[in-house]
Order: sequence, then C-alpha cells, then structure tokens
Amino acid sequence: MSRGRNAYIATTFALGLMVLASVAAAQAPPNEQCRAEIVKNCPGLKPGDGKYGQCLVDHKSDFSAPCQQYPQAAIARKADLKNFPSCLADAEKLCPSTKPSLTGLTKCLRLHQGDLSSECRQELGKRTGKYH
Repeated sequence: MSRGRNAYIATTFALGLMVLASVAAAQAPPNEQCRAEIVKNCPGLKPGDGKYGQCLVDHKSDFSAPCQQYPQAAIARKADLKNFPSCLADAEKLCPSTKPSLTGLTKCLRLHQGDLSSECRQELGKRTGKYH
C-alpha cells in the first residue's frame, strides 16, 4: 500500500474511534451539572416526548463545554435521519435511547412498525424496499 493510503486509513480509523467515543459518552446518563443545564434549557421535556432532541439542538450554544455531548448526540441523530425526514418525530418518540446510527435507528423503527406514523411507515418502506 502507498504511504498516502496508509495515512488515509489511519486517519479514518482515528476519526471513527473519536466518533464512537463521543457517541458512547452521549449515551451515558447526564451528571448533575448537565442534568441542570438540560432542565434549564428544555424545561419539562424528556427523551422520547418528540420535542426533547430538537430542544437540545436549538439550545446547543447554551450548554457548557462538558455538556456539549448531549446536543451533539441530538444533532447526530437528526443527521442519521436525514434520509427519513418523515420519521424524525417517530424516532425521537419511539427510539430515544438508540445510539446515533442509521442502522440502529432503522432497526428500532422497524421494531415499532405498528406505532409509526403512516408517513414514516411509507417512507421507511420505500427506502428499505419493504412496503407496509
């Protein structure tokens, strides 16, 4: 392999490890400081209510550096669901603890097939080749 290709592979691997580490950290329950910031910025909202993730995104700049992992995870979930825009609210409501990944979210949505909005069910079927 060429030196450039080896460097590319090493860089890609390192970036992948950083993403996995940030995803793992975002899945951890918030500590007291971050819980207080979440309550302050998104009062009354909880994971799975359909509004929590968007609130975290909307208030990203209001979170301290140690608590940025929570809005960042919400942003990652939205990015993963860009292929399924009709499913964003369903995923927020039905799959709040699913790790940000298109595969994981698709699997979770399939597990909740009967609870999906008709728009999400149709879009998921079109995108994955299984119409319901």
